Amino acid sequence: FANPNEVYNYYKLPYCAPQELEYRREDLGALMKGDRATKTLYQIRFLEDVTARTLCKATLSRDDTARFKAAILDDYYFELML
Repeated sequence: FANPNEVYNYYKLPYCAPQELEYRREDLGALMKGDRATKTLYQIRFLEDVTARTLCKATLSRDDTARFKAAILDDYYFELML
């Protein structure tokens, strides 16, 4: 996860995901960079104050937590496009 030249799918890690993943069609430049726009469960409204909202509840397995830990240690990050 630490290589800035490699791009990983957001849902490669066990985040709360929609029932069916829906990808937006991208142009060739975005595809060559590895960008894959995907719909998420986040609902972001501008000019609406929200202190906290539960996206989902999940129990992570040992494997899931190990994958998150490895991603954190490898400086994993993602870009969220609005």
